[in-house]
Amino acid sequence: MKKLIIIVVLLGVLGGGGFFGYKHFMGKKEAAAGEKPKEVAEAEKPKKLPPVYKYVKVPTINVSVIRNGTVVRIYAAEVTIEVKTAKAEKAVQEHLLQIRSAFFSYLHAASALPNLPDVSNAQFVKERLKVVATGIVGKGVVNDVLIQGTFDRRV
Repeated sequence: MKKLIIIVVLLGVLGGGGFFGYKHFMGKKEAAAGEKPKEVAEAEKPKKLPPVYKYVKVPTINVSVIRNGTVVRIYAAEVTIEVKTAKAEKAVQEHLLQIRSAFFSYLHAASALPNLPDVSNAQFVKERLKVVATGIVGKGVVNDVLIQGTFDRRV
């Protein structure tokens, strides 16, 4: 009786293994000559690449914060403007002096008002400079304004 149970279990294990092997290895249909398997064809599809941005560097902007007729701090920022296309890059290059002047004027005005966040707050400055640049070159041209380096010194 024991031998019969062992033989039945052994046949069940061998049959299950054979069935699994057949389904796993032989169950896949072979591609016809010249055709690629579905998995390979999907892997070879070109993937959508992220956009390549262009960058326009704005000369360093130096702002002296003046209170009661004396300089209390000096703020300097290195700003780069990110654009999506070469056409947008050309538009920003053509208006670069106006953009720098507007950045300079805005930072001076922001530093003079006590109720605005501090000019050393990079996120606030970044958002506002993007609005200023967009106002000069138009909507859809400026993708982002990047502040690469700041220097803030109290005098």
